[in-house]
Amino acid sequence: MGFLKRLFGVPEKKKTDVIKRTPMNIKVGDIVIYYEIDYEVLAVIDWVDDGFMWKEYKFQQTPKETCWLSAEVDDGSIGLVFYTLVKDFPYQNNFPKELTYNGKKYFLEEKGTASGSLTSRAGIQSYKCAYQDYISEDETSYLSIEDYGGELEISTGISIRESELNILPGE
Repeated sequence: MGFLKRLFGVPEKKKTDVIKRTPMNIKVGDIVIYYEIDYEVLAVIDWVDDGFMWKEYKFQQTPKETCWLSAEVDDGSIGLVFYTLVKDFPYQNNFPKELTYNGKKYFLEEKGTASGSLTSRAGIQSYKCAYQDYISEDETSYLSIEDYGGELEISTGISIRESELNILPGE
């Protein structure tokens, strides 16, 4: 403690340990940098489907651009997919086992129903979601259809590497 601090009795600030962020422990308020673009983490969803768990992080760069990062551990390695929302999807229901979007052919990879717990600054909410995940013919792109009780959310994504992300702890 310095001389003036002892003299005037200014209390020392307690140090808090900052846990190094990984794609599996990102928190609301963190900043994720992907290809030199800063994204604020607005929400974290912990999903469970028949014992299998994964995380999704809702990012926002601008008020009009919302993106998602999906992170799962499979056979000891972390799989990451960066998704952007689709607004012009031609299908509305009865999704086939294969479909074409923007000239790219996708095949159904998996489907199911998951329970999720969303954490945001507003608190915690629970969700149920029926999902269908597709992979492109060349296995470079993904298409995800999520049905929240009749409200569809459709997004396309690409696999990314953990080394492409820089995660900065928030508040």
